[in-house]
Amino acid sequence: MSLAQARRGVFRLAELIAPATEIDMYSVEDGTIPGPVTGIPIRTYRPSAGPAPTAVYFHGGGWMTGSIASHDFLVRKFARESGLVFVSVDYRLAPEHPFPAGLDDCLAATAWVAEHIHDYGGLAGQLAVAGDSSGGNLAAVVARRFRDQGRHLSAQLLLYPVIDSAGDYPSRHQNGSGYLLTLDDIATSAQNYVGNRPELLGSADVAPIRATDLSGLAPAVIGVAHHDPLRDEGLAYAYKLAAAGVDVFAENYAGMIHTFASFYAISAGANQALGQLLNEFSHRAHSPPSTRETARDIRNPRR
Repeated sequence: MSLAQARRGVFRLAELIAPATEIDMYSVEDGTIPGPVTGIPIRTYRPSAGPAPTAVYFHGGGWMTGSIASHDFLVRKFARESGLVFVSVDYRLAPEHPFPAGLDDCLAATAWVAEHIHDYGGLAGQLAVAGDSSGGNLAAVVARRFRDQGRHLSAQLLLYPVIDSAGDYPSRHQNGSGYLLTLDDIATSAQNYVGNRPELLGSADVAPIRATDLSGLAPAVIGVAHHDPLRDEGLAYAYKLAAAGVDVFAENYAGMIHTFASFYAISAGANQALGQLLNEFSHRAHSPPSTRETARDIRNPRR
């Protein structure tokens, strides 16, 4: 399908699978914050009146599709179940804006929220990042770049993330067709993201697993789907984080496919899996660093 069709398809899918009744929030507010080139649209979800830890969220869609509107029903679920304030970022999309445009927007948005945390109902020192699919890729890179800048993040939630576009993993061949996301989708989105610079596919800012040092990163909660071509790279990243001493919770969910979190309203299994991941994420996001112990809980590895 064309890019225009793919972008419309994301909204059509949301119409089909979103809950019939919208999840209520204490407040939902649209705004624009300064960006590296132009203003960045954001949408802030507050589940309650009081201050709470905050998560900056980056939507999926292969770096090419999706928006704060298409993922609204999903972020409402995140905020309601976790008790966190969520700030959803409408970063620039490829191919019109290839790498590093989207990443630059996500970095700028996270830095802005960190510096104005009280304006978003947040708590100082309790800022996390989250993302699904290509948004999980962006969240992983932002987490590493924040560490490199000496800035604190309390947690990172990576849902079926794109971790190694230059890699080749068994799950890509096992699940590369028939399970929503295909090998062609993966290749096309990566090519569009890096534009005419294929050498970037193996860089740490595009393939976060290829970073030379993963120590000191924010605690990670990683959820992968067993029937997802991206499964094995997500698990490989969990193991590499754990080996670097990072607090990791990772689960390989049997029976699930790519983007399973979005199916929470129509699949009991997806809802249960998402609930577990949000519980683990919330626990880390709410815990002051001084009270947190390093844990490595990686369940249901590739099989």
